[in-house]
Amino acid sequence: MKVEQQDGQLLIWGSWETNKGYVAPGTNAVEIRCDLASARCTEAYASILHHTEGEDIEAQVFSYVVQTWTETKMQAVADQAMGCLDRRLLVDLTTQQARLEWSPGPEAGCEGDTGGAVLGGDPL
Repeated sequence: MKVEQQDGQLLIWGSWETNKGYVAPGTNAVEIRCDLASARCTEAYASILHHTEGEDIEAQVFSYVVQTWTETKMQAVADQAMGCLDRRLLVDLTTQQARLEWSPGPEAGCEGDTGGAVLGGDPL
């Protein structure tokens, strides 16, 4: 697990540990890179799914728009990143902790799982 900020760049490594909502099977790893100048973050997410016939790897990329970036926190949103579900990334820069929330977006007729996860892993 790593949350590091330097010269307008933010780097996050770890894995999402679901604490609310559907818990996806398998093991995951995540790398998030944010840039203050462009007000953007990119999340690379990979998971390994174990089953009786072997293993499968799944990879996804999510693009976020930074909403807030101060000395103490960074918040970004990936609108409709999971179908009609929005992903919200919340980083506490003082404690170097990150969490993720997802829920249906504001458009009418959007249904889906609401959930959340915290960044986990062994500190680097």
